[in-house]
Amino acid sequence: MLKFQKATMIGLYAAMELARAWPEPLTAAQLCERFEASGHHLVKVLQQLARAGIVEATRGVGGGHRLARAPNAVTLHEIVDLFEGGPERRALCLFSGAAPGCPPAEVCAMHDIFMELGEQIDATLRSISLKTLLSRQGTTT
Repeated sequence: MLKFQKATMIGLYAAMELARAWPEPLTAAQLCERFEASGHHLVKVLQQLARAGIVEATRGVGGGHRLARAPNAVTLHEIVDLFEGGPERRALCLFSGAAPGCPPAEVCAMHDIFMELGEQIDATLRSISLKTLLSRQGTTT
């Protein structure tokens, strides 16, 4: 089982709800209500999604947040990478350079397995758009 940071999970759920509402915007309050997230944490996550070009925000009456692109053009990989770091960060050995006696990658029995798992996870996340995710749930936009 993968365990993502709380910000990653909030980002994924917020993006999924924005995809479900596409092209209409949702307010932060509406998003908080849908999956019971902390408003403060959600706003910080939405700001990161906006800086990355995944979400856009409109102020004022009728404003809110919406996906910056159609749901079929946003993958889970983009969101995970934003909060968890790119594949190069996730592929780093826990002990690499940090523990004396950590064996080099070519003799570590786990290195190749973890690298392969990382590649499979990345490939899966790249293959799933928000639209695909919603269609699996029976909700299409």
